[in-house]
Amino acid sequence: MVTLKIFVFLGRGVIIVSKIGVFQRQIRNKSGFTLIGTLISLSIFLLIVSLVPPISGLWADTIPDQNSFSYEEFVIFTTQLQVDFRKSTVFSLNNQSNKIYFDRPEDQNIVHYEQYQDKIRRQVSEGGHEVFLQRINSFHVQEIPYGVVIEIEANENTYKKVLTHPSTYIPMVTYEEGEEQ
Repeated sequence: MVTLKIFVFLGRGVIIVSKIGVFQRQIRNKSGFTLIGTLISLSIFLLIVSLVPPISGLWADTIPDQNSFSYEEFVIFTTQLQVDFRKSTVFSLNNQSNKIYFDRPEDQNIVHYEQYQDKIRRQVSEGGHEVFLQRINSFHVQEIPYGVVIEIEANENTYKKVLTHPSTYIPMVTYEEGEEQ
């Protein structure tokens, strides 16, 4: 009786598949792991593992504190306030200078920004509670001839932003030729 053998090549060894379905593995390459190869692999592994704590310390320093005020939030807040502010036709402040009111012409509502606990919130027609900025100590608004100055204290720092209002723009004067300036 003739046995049919099929050779399948897998990496370093050969699997012999016989007619009866018995698998036999023959290793062609007789060299295995040596002590020197194992020591080199172990030393490379230990070197990589020893570098993990210092590198993870650097990563931890770059992660911002999630519970503190950030300047980027202030910039986003003032940008959104400026957009709302420029759409309005009139604005006013309360006596304590911690609220700013302005109209919203598209639906005739009154919008105001105020400090509520450690947050600045936006309300439309005295309703709602949209938090626009958080983790602040104080919020003050001061009227100036061409708009308002927003002043926010947070993290022992003071942040200021001047917002111009369209109704306070100085009209541009143009002179015709021959007129005196």
